[in-house]
Amino acid sequence: MHRRVIRLSIIIDSRITMDDNDDINDVTVPYNSQHETLNVTEKRQETVKKIVTEFLPTCPINLLEENILRKTCPYLKRIIYELIDEIEANLEDPEIAEHLVPTSFDSQLIECKNLLTRWEDILKHVANLEEVKPPDVLSLLEYFPGIVTKICLHCKEKRSSYPNHSLPLLLQDIYRDTCSNVKIFCGFIYKSLYIQSEDSTLLKNLIKDLGDIASTTTYFVTTMIQSWKTFGKLVWESSAIIKDDGEIRGLVTSNFKNITSNIIWIYGNMTKTSDDDSKGAKCMNLLLEILYKFHRNYVNDDILNSSLNHQWVREMVSFLFRLSGFYATKMFVKNLPGKPQSKSIFSLNWINAFNYYYKNCEILHEEFKNREEEMASADFEYLVGYHVTLLRSNLDADEKIKIAINNLIYFKNECMTTRVKIPDGCNINNVESELISIYHFTLKKLCFCIVEAKFKDLELFIFKNLFSEKFWPSLLCFDILKYLYRYSEGEFALSHIKILSEVYEKFHLRESTSLGVTLISKLIIYGYTFMDGDNQNTFHEICQSPATLLLILKSPKIVHSREKLLTVYKKLMPVKSFDLSQAHQELRLQPSVKNWINFVNVLTLKSIDKIDDNPDITSDLQKILQSILDTLNQVPDDFQQRIMYDLISIILNCTIFKRSTDMSAFNWNVLQVLAKEIVHTIKLPEIYLVDVCHFLKRNSKLLKIPPGQVDTRVVMINLMCYLLSSSSAIVHQEALETFEYIVEKGADEDFILKLGATITKKYNLLEVVPNYLKKRSVKKLSREFTDINDYLKTFTENMDKSSSAHKCFIEETREREKKIAKIIPDSVDQQASKIVDDLVDVIENKYNLSVNILEKLTEACLKFIDK
Repeated sequence: MHRRVIRLSIIIDSRITMDDNDDINDVTVPYNSQHETLNVTEKRQETVKKIVTEFLPTCPINLLEENILRKTCPYLKRIIYELIDEIEANLEDPEIAEHLVPTSFDSQLIECKNLLTRWEDILKHVANLEEVKPPDVLSLLEYFPGIVTKICLHCKEKRSSYPNHSLPLLLQDIYRDTCSNVKIFCGFIYKSLYIQSEDSTLLKNLIKDLGDIASTTTYFVTTMIQSWKTFGKLVWESSAIIKDDGEIRGLVTSNFKNITSNIIWIYGNMTKTSDDDSKGAKCMNLLLEILYKFHRNYVNDDILNSSLNHQWVREMVSFLFRLSGFYATKMFVKNLPGKPQSKSIFSLNWINAFNYYYKNCEILHEEFKNREEEMASADFEYLVGYHVTLLRSNLDADEKIKIAINNLIYFKNECMTTRVKIPDGCNINNVESELISIYHFTLKKLCFCIVEAKFKDLELFIFKNLFSEKFWPSLLCFDILKYLYRYSEGEFALSHIKILSEVYEKFHLRESTSLGVTLISKLIIYGYTFMDGDNQNTFHEICQSPATLLLILKSPKIVHSREKLLTVYKKLMPVKSFDLSQAHQELRLQPSVKNWINFVNVLTLKSIDKIDDNPDITSDLQKILQSILDTLNQVPDDFQQRIMYDLISIILNCTIFKRSTDMSAFNWNVLQVLAKEIVHTIKLPEIYLVDVCHFLKRNSKLLKIPPGQVDTRVVMINLMCYLLSSSSAIVHQEALETFEYIVEKGADEDFILKLGATITKKYNLLEVVPNYLKKRSVKKLSREFTDINDYLKTFTENMDKSSSAHKCFIEETREREKKIAKIIPDSVDQQASKIVDDLVDVIENKYNLSVNILEKLTEACLKFIDK
């Protein structure tokens, strides 16, 4: 039978004091032989114990390595390795693993625990020594780190292989003992070990070993922290040696990954629980401080951009993204049980501290571009960190702006809910520091950045995103342009609005309602508002878009240049005359497309010009309104009805007239009739009812019912109740907001009181309106939504889907089977003259006519006479 022989020869120098009865030990122990394992174990332990307990305490420091450590440390390491390897072999053997119980490895674990006690004795002895040179404890420094990583990795990697997927209690004790020994080992290095320049090889190995120990003792946070503190002190005190040795410097920077992994691990555990996390926060900040000191001593632009360091730099870039995400999303631990005040996790603004070293790093700038597509599947914290780091970096302004705008596609939910508040100030402990949403943080950074960029290169990109129909990127581009119009020279806004007005005119003709068109219309108004008088006059001269002028005229923001705009608008209008009565009469006599367009244009102009209050205008509006009502009763076609509804909206705006330069009032004679018809006769679609709400809200200060006009008050109250009672959720909400605005801003208290009294008498409004005014929830969320954030998330997911994306316009025409001749005024007289001549001929031969034809002719003549 093969026998493995372990020979332990321990030769004690005569200078070590020994008893007379003590002989030199030469022990031969057959392992795995027929001898009992217990006897073998006891013999091993007795031998090592005798050395450590009897000879070690009296051994001079200069003989410690040669006579004690060199003999015991390799042996202790080898036996522990063999015991753990034996356990792992059994765990990996399916036949053995099937029959394992929690106590299957007690004998090996007990022996291992006893061996750790010997390590503890050695470490405690060495730790009590004064200044120690590495050669005096060389074996300890060489062999102890190995058993630590062996035990810790075994516990970490083989846990699930043990019965019940948990470590045996003895193994848990061994792990704790190992960590305790690590603390003693680190304390010795921290206080007593003195390394000189000739110890560079040992320093290299020690740096590697300490990094391995720190990264494998994570389950005992205090041990891990002490290991990294020892690692840090060793590196800082040996900086002169390390800076001259590229290999050792590489070992230091390669451990950045281990430190960052530990930081992320601590943070993850800390934020998962609601317990007091002050210990976790303290540990994390200690590691960040150690990492920062490493950067201060060993990191500069040359090292970062060296081709030899790409791997660890890329790993640090990933950590920066992650840390920035932590800082932005969990800067404070909020809503902890029993802790009403927020607690700061970070002691310093570590983001700014690390960004100082990486902001000019070429690899960081490459990673921004390389990882752009990865953000679609990245977790939220990483996405936030990537975005915030990008905005704070020194990346080329053009590239930064393009990536940041595209990133907002991934922040749809966050832009809506604004849960995350990013500190805009430099000092995290400054409670006055402004906290802003991701959207506003992005806008603020890009507006500052865009000043440095070549805007000509970005102009097309910004407008492309403005029309992308992606809500948040489009809105961001809109706000950027607003900022530029406000703070740039007037010529810039003028050049843009000139182009935008041409685009808007095209879309207006196509009746486009896309998001891009809405934003363009707002930009035109903002740009015009920010221009000075000279540039506004220039715009009046060059503008060839009636739709743009009409858009600006309708805006309540435009006051000073209104008359000039109106003059220019009239010049561009294809109108024969601005006489409303004449336009209406021509349309009735000759219902052609040309006369229809002329009539609509004149009516629109009157709605803008705030027509004077005179009986003729009132009579014209009443006749037009009656014509619309008659037409609605006759046309079943939805398209034709919609045209009539559009006219009603225009007439609604015609009910305001000027009393003086700065005072307006309602034309109650027209508004009363229109309001009554809306309630009782006209079934306006919800989009038009929303327009009515907006009209009343916009002109709430004009709701002053003249004294004695009780019927008018009743009609207007009925209109408000009709809107509030709408079955459409949109109209109902708009009506509530209108009602609230009238209550707060209205000038007629009597009308408001009467309106409130009427509402209290209506059962369906009795609770809804008061609750709304008290800022209570009027409607409950549907069961499919758990809370308001869930609702907003669903809303944002469907926002872009429901957007009316721009499509190239293709005009479709329909030709009648029989073309109707164009009617010219002169041709009517010619036709009548011909009819007269023919009728004279018929009269001469009327006795030859049949009875039926004679009756038809008589009926036609009578109808002509009656008309």
